[in-house]
Amino acid sequence: MTSALMVGTMLATPAFAQDGDPLAPQPEPQNIQLGEIEQEVGMIRSIQVSGVSRIEPETVIAYSGLRPGDEYTAETLDVALRALYDTDLFRDVIITGADTGRLLIQIQENPVINRIILEGNRRLKDDKIAPEIRSAPRQIFTREGVRADVNRIIELYKREGRFAAVVEPQIVELDQNRVDLIWTLDESGTVIVEHAAQAGLSPYSGSHAVDAAR
Repeated sequence: MTSALMVGTMLATPAFAQDGDPLAPQPEPQNIQLGEIEQEVGMIRSIQVSGVSRIEPETVIAYSGLRPGDEYTAETLDVALRALYDTDLFRDVIITGADTGRLLIQIQENPVINRIILEGNRRLKDDKIAPEIRSAPRQIFTREGVRADVNRIIELYKREGRFAAVVEPQIVELDQNRVDLIWTLDESGTVIVEHAAQAGLSPYSGSHAVDAAR
């Protein structure tokens, strides 16, 4: 399965793909299933974790801030859920059992990056672009990390006078919760900016800047 995020240097902010795309912005956490709670304050009787493969259950519980014997409310569980998302280790988190105090934290881990691949770059070589990409093999894949990489690559092209280049990161999902991260670079929109520079014009002045940004 391949997912894509299109970003052009002419955009003030990235344009993200449609819902369901692994690169789309993380939705607001709403995955607490409270059930029929008869009282506002309960006591945590036990905590179990499911869905882990690389991360120890004890680590998940520690990140959540929840402990057996502690009192809890719906707000407490909401804070725990957000704390787990904030680690950037998980793509999905659900907490159930709030009606009994026997909590189950169900998680889906973010994948590990298998390979970084650059495609389509002819003007700028791999050794010029690679230092701008902080995502790396054997690291945890996160949307936030990819967005930051996109911005750095865009700034690199701007410094080279190529204001209309397009950066398209794609992920290819593999087995064992791994992904290949492929960077497709479209440099075909740089000619107008180059001609403007040769004519002694600022890339942002006159009609040339407008044309280059389309």
